Amino acid sequence: MRVAIEQRLLTLPNDAAPVEKRRSQHDEGKLCTESPIAKRRRLRHKQTAPPAFRSSRKRAEKVEYDEYPMGGPPRSDRRQLFFGLMNAREVVARSRAKGIEGKALYDLVPAEFAAYLRRWICPNVRRRQDRTTRGMHKICAAARRLALCRSEAEVRRLKQLIVFNFGLWRFVGGTVAFAAEVGFLSCWDESAKKAVRQIVHHAFEEGRVSTLFSIAYAAPGNICKALAGTSDPAALEAVLYNTGPRAVLNKEPAVTYYSLVGKFKVMDKLWQLSEKVVQAAEPDSKTGATCTKPVADVLGHVPFFGTNENRGRAPTFFAKELVQDLLDTPVFAGGRANAVDLQTYCPAGPGAIEGLRLMYGVRGKLTQSECIPMMRGILRTAGEPGGWQFDDLDTLELHDIQFMLCELQKFWHRKESLRNYPGPRACFCSRADTAFWSARLEDAVALQVLQPCGLDFDAIAFTLAGWLGIEVDAPWIGRKPKGVLCSGDRVTFRSCGGSSTYFTLLRETECALMAASQPGVSSATPFRLERPCGAGPLKYGEPMFLRAPSGAHLGPKATGGGFEASETSERYAEARHLTFLPCGSACLGDVIQSGSSILLMPYVPKHSSSSAHGSMHEVCVEFDEGAVNLARQVVDVVGRVVQAGFDNGTLLVDDDRLSLHRASEIRGRLIGS
Repeated sequence: MRVAIEQRLLTLPNDAAPVEKRRSQHDEGKLCTESPIAKRRRLRHKQTAPPAFRSSRKRAEKVEYDEYPMGGPPRSDRRQLFFGLMNAREVVARSRAKGIEGKALYDLVPAEFAAYLRRWICPNVRRRQDRTTRGMHKICAAARRLALCRSEAEVRRLKQLIVFNFGLWRFVGGTVAFAAEVGFLSCWDESAKKAVRQIVHHAFEEGRVSTLFSIAYAAPGNICKALAGTSDPAALEAVLYNTGPRAVLNKEPAVTYYSLVGKFKVMDKLWQLSEKVVQAAEPDSKTGATCTKPVADVLGHVPFFGTNENRGRAPTFFAKELVQDLLDTPVFAGGRANAVDLQTYCPAGPGAIEGLRLMYGVRGKLTQSECIPMMRGILRTAGEPGGWQFDDLDTLELHDIQFMLCELQKFWHRKESLRNYPGPRACFCSRADTAFWSARLEDAVALQVLQPCGLDFDAIAFTLAGWLGIEVDAPWIGRKPKGVLCSGDRVTFRSCGGSSTYFTLLRETECALMAASQPGVSSATPFRLERPCGAGPLKYGEPMFLRAPSGAHLGPKATGGGFEASETSERYAEARHLTFLPCGSACLGDVIQSGSSILLMPYVPKHSSSSAHGSMHEVCVEFDEGAVNLARQVVDVVGRVVQAGFDNGTLLVDDDRLSLHRASEIRGRLIGS
């Protein structure tokens, strides 16, 4: 029967294909009478969907199969655009993996995609390779925690905690900074909720809410919008407790989108279902293989992780996100290689659904049972001419198609609304309280994260910070000679020699960012140095770029002199090429030291007859003091914590390495036993 269905799907026109509706598990294979509400929905869908795409509603035959059916191919022109963008992103990802940086990353990308990729995003095709995912997995250290377990009961408990913590990190915060601050919770109770509220409170007081909450997801993004750029206590009260003059009405989804009250209720449900999630991920008793759909089906019963469909619950975006995280943990025995349905099943998120509408020319609402066959139809054409151009076709998963559909609709609507990609953040402000660092240090020692550091306190501090995803820029580490500016450094400018130069930048939240000697500005804006040819020390006279916090590159203003970083400008454009010329005894070709007086001007190639001396400005360039102070703060607080551990006996030295006096207690905390 399944073969017959696929043959019927593949005989349809290329521009669209119908999708066989999968029977809900709640139907239990029985015929049912269509309700009046369902009938109205069906007729409304029939009026809006193109004739070739109308879903089959026939129930005359019992159809049984293990997977969603195969959909037909998409429109040929949209398919070409889809795989063109997908291949371009993979080219950039592979170039970055080779150590290529800067403008050279995009040299092999077709022109129609190069400007877009340079300007808007950090490309990758596989979601598991993005910075946030890698950072969360590093903090989780699932394999290291598993090695601490001594019984099957401890293993199962740890797996439940892995499920819950990834769900908490993704749904409530969505950032590595949030995961680092909250840590790996060993229980979910009122004390844990109080701790999360305190973290948000501290971030609000320190003005770093935007580092905790991702704007890529609606759930944490609305919290970020509510708190970032304001000091109103009523806004904080509404987020923490949904009370006060700015509280939202007691209706969903508003309560969950705009307050921790609703988010905690969602987490309550995930906590209750975590054991069932672990059970659903268990390998088949005969084959030893795992399957993602049963796990997603359980997660679909969590509010905001699923939707009502086919008289049951269909997993949606956050269920898909959590499954993707869990696939690379011990929750799925054998990891991705042992999961049998990665090329046949994956829920579609809202961005992917919009991408499917574009690919297939469909109007109106699409259900998960319609989207999944369509994505399968796209994946099936990946090996055809004009499809995936690399030699690892068999490693593509349906989620890669889902992920790229979301990126396709961003590319399609790029002139309407897109987030400008600013690059890696300089850091998130580290908490100064020693209790936080003491607990993280003990965890790192128990998990052997610090094993290569010996008793070098600086190395311990920076390894610990790196494990937590805190990006610190320590100019005194690994510099030869000391103090040399390198590509990737964050620098600031200040006036020198009576110069009155300043740079006008974009608005970030409600505050205009200014730099150099603008009167009344207490701190200069940090810029990220980028050499076009990649990493290495910066030299006088060579071209370079200065990336502003907004993500745009600094360049000469069109009128009036000075410099600006405009969102409408193209990143890595030749017009954004700048250079530092020496003042005093330095010469062209010398490496540039922090604190040097330089002439900042547009870069003019030797073969060019144009002159940019009218845009030349004398300033002093130096390492960003904020990043330097953070590095010193991390070294200082970790050093004090280590010394306090020696003094009170909680830390010991074993074979020139740190070890724990209360090892069994810390082990229990790490695995939740």
